[in-house]
Amino acid sequence: MKTKQLINSSLSGFLLFWFCVVSASADQFGDFTYTDNGTNITITDYPTTAVGVVVIPSTIVSKPVTSIGDSAFRDCSGLTGITIPSGVTSIGSLAFYDCSGLTSVTIPSAVTSIGTDVFWGCNELATISVDGANPNYSSIDGILFNKNLTLLIQCPGGFSGSFTIPTSVTSIGSSVFHRCSGLTNITIPIS
Repeated sequence: MKTKQLINSSLSGFLLFWFCVVSASADQFGDFTYTDNGTNITITDYPTTAVGVVVIPSTIVSKPVTSIGDSAFRDCSGLTGITIPSGVTSIGSLAFYDCSGLTSVTIPSAVTSIGTDVFWGCNELATISVDGANPNYSSIDGILFNKNLTLLIQCPGGFSGSFTIPTSVTSIGSSVFHRCSGLTNITIPIS
């Protein structure tokens, strides 16, 4: 009898654990798929059929949206603009990969982490702006750098004309100029 109670108790505990894991893995808020991390929210997916400007909510289920997950807006080619809330602290790798219609984006002041190839394939992206209060990132002429301008992170795909890399730059990131078909000239400093 005790064995049967132990098995039933263990099975109930497992089912409760499984339900919690499954229900916490992905939820919906409008068109946004998200993960509830307990105290904050990560946006994990958005329909690739989306068009126009998307405003990411600052809160979902009364919790702050603090992250845009890896590949969250991947292949949303109809997206023309995105508003990132001021509470977002991290943008995952490939977050806006192949959002070919995206024309501009502003990185809020709270962002402390930007993954790799975030804007890869954003052919119409003409400018990446960074809030001046951001302690980790900056932009010059719509091009993304780290705050102290030693690392060139991303030239937007829609950039056109010539560009002189600042003399403070000592490193150029991977795929920085990928698909920059309007870029006519780059001057690289001795640094």
